[in-house]
Amino acid sequence: MQGGNCFQGLSAGRLHDGFVWRCGAARGLTGGAIVALMAGLLSGGIQAADSAWSGTTGDGLWTTAGNWSAGVPGTTTSVTAGANTDVVTFNTATNLAVNYGTSSRNIGGIQFGTGAGPFVVSRPGSNSTRLYFSLGGEVAVTSDVTAAQTLGRTGLAGTSGTYTFRNDSTTPTAKIDFATSFISASTGPTTLVLTGSNPGGASSLTETSRLNAISEATGAGGLTLVKNGAGNWLLEGSNTYTGGTTINDGSLLLRGSATLGPGLITINGGGFSSLVSTRTFAIDRTWAFNGDFVHGTDKSDGSATEILGTVSLGGTGPTVTLLENLTMSGVVSGGVGLSITSPDTGRLTLAGANTYTGPTQVLGGVLSVDGSTAAASTVTVSPGGTLAGTGTVGGATSVAGIVSPARLNTLGALSVAADLTWSGAATAAAATDWAFEFGPSNTADLLDITSGSFLRDTALGSTFRFDFNGAAEQGTFTLAQWTGSTNFVASDFSYTNLAPGFTGLFSLGANSLTFSAVPEPSALAAAAGAIGLSLVYRRRPTANRSGKD
Repeated sequence: MQGGNCFQGLSAGRLHDGFVWRCGAARGLTGGAIVALMAGLLSGGIQAADSAWSGTTGDGLWTTAGNWSAGVPGTTTSVTAGANTDVVTFNTATNLAVNYGTSSRNIGGIQFGTGAGPFVVSRPGSNSTRLYFSLGGEVAVTSDVTAAQTLGRTGLAGTSGTYTFRNDSTTPTAKIDFATSFISASTGPTTLVLTGSNPGGASSLTETSRLNAISEATGAGGLTLVKNGAGNWLLEGSNTYTGGTTINDGSLLLRGSATLGPGLITINGGGFSSLVSTRTFAIDRTWAFNGDFVHGTDKSDGSATEILGTVSLGGTGPTVTLLENLTMSGVVSGGVGLSITSPDTGRLTLAGANTYTGPTQVLGGVLSVDGSTAAASTVTVSPGGTLAGTGTVGGATSVAGIVSPARLNTLGALSVAADLTWSGAATAAAATDWAFEFGPSNTADLLDITSGSFLRDTALGSTFRFDFNGAAEQGTFTLAQWTGSTNFVASDFSYTNLAPGFTGLFSLGANSLTFSAVPEPSALAAAAGAIGLSLVYRRRPTANRSGKD
């Protein structure tokens, strides 16, 4: 016997021949779930029937048998502990408002199929009832559905299991919207999988499949949230589920006050996005980065995330693609490395005393070290990547990209506690210019090599250029200092983007590189001429008052 519709038409009179046990096993039910099913049958509480909505009567009521192809699906008896397997199908474009009644109801799952219009399945008014899914049920939207689907108060029931919410529609705006609070009442460990290929609307987050305020009932087992599939899902509200979060594929988007539940947050792939100007994850949220992922989405604008808890690195060392800024303030640990990239200037800030020992690679974007990295972690900066911050880089560092101490428009010193090698560029370009700024009284950004040498590498080229960001300060500025040696000579260095009217000269000492900025001779002459004109202008009134021309 196969699972199929074997429970349809089942009654207490068929218990004696073991039918329920054989059918339950065929549907993958555990012994405990089958016992619960038998108890429901004996009490007359289970109406086992897969059924499709027709809405024929026009009253919109779930409880009206005439609105269904095979009788009213689901049960209202022992709802949260129930073992109902009825699968409900919505595949019509008429009678789209469905009221599931004044009593909570337990079903096996829902499928929105070919021809499904924009259904709204909800409770009446402010009634506290819910539509529960049991026994590892699934809510699914098939690929050819073109309309959005809305479900009211919903939840999970039974003893344990894996539940799946799937949206495979090829129409981006055909979302599943769990519009109000969602609760797990399962008494054992439960997993909720959000999956499917639907990406959500290209221009609006309101067109992305959504869950709102995920919680656990008193006495419920822990709920684990898993994101699979290439599509996107959106979380809103305060989510308090306790079983942790795993992201394997696609993106999990957080909007408004949304949070992830306490517990371990594991990222094996896919990505997540904050979607607010600043979002902070509390220190009790611990993280595991085990695979490459994307932080951010092209639907956000200037969003940033701060992780206060610890982060462990696993797998072969994750590569983080930064579409939004990310700060990790807790300790980042692990025996593998960390790489970042970005299509523009996405920034990863390491603010803690980090202990991971694998290599650090800046393939693109900005790595800002405001805390520290371990001595065992070598750092490589590719063209277009930027090493910034005011902390300490512990390992040997090789830079073919940009060094920019502190942040734009803020002076500061970046320390390196090992050798730093500057790999020259074949030609001068913004992707390889070191970005330094000047301030008053001979202050400037500083590269401080506290225990190592400042080394020159010409394998890629022999251009070593500074970009001074329009600096208009006169003085002598220390750009780099080191405790070891150097193989540079002063003539290796060039500069761009000094303020108009200024020129400058590099000087190289045994342990420091300085730059002296002065007005150009033509600027001095122009200034002297201006002073002369000012003196003449000031003297002429005196001459006139004395009667002289």
